[in-house]
Amino acid sequence: MQANGVNDRQAQEQSINSLTFRQQADRFLTASIDPARRGGPVAQATYDFWRGAIDTWLNPHLGDLQLADVGNAQARKLIDAIRAAKRSDKTIVEYVSIMKSIVASAVDSEENNCSRVNGTTISCGYPSWTKQSRGVQKSRTKKWRQS
Repeated sequence: MQANGVNDRQAQEQSINSLTFRQQADRFLTASIDPARRGGPVAQATYDFWRGAIDTWLNPHLGDLQLADVGNAQARKLIDAIRAAKRSDKTIVEYVSIMKSIVASAVDSEENNCSRVNGTTISCGYPSWTKQSRGVQKSRTKKWRQS
């Protein structure tokens, strides 16, 4: 496959650089309900939540950007907009997690390679937080609020 240019790292980077966030978000949602998806399709409620977040917040703020240009600076702008709308911190965390998952989903998961785009490493797989680390986060938040 490598000889034919399939799954070639340079080809991956070019495809990521040519996609907009909106295009990748559509691919992400389509893949999430694919019966052949590892772990099966996501629940309808999860799909509806993701679709709502993408349509309401992510695409209006990030949709026309090249996928390779979506990073921390754009995440900060998105967070500021969501905070200005007086949404909860939990909502912000969930929406940023969806944003990161969309960007990470652009990397070919078949070989489980991580890719560098414009000098930035795009992580593969799931967002960095898990149920266990969220529990740690909650305990830190409680301590911070008590101070």
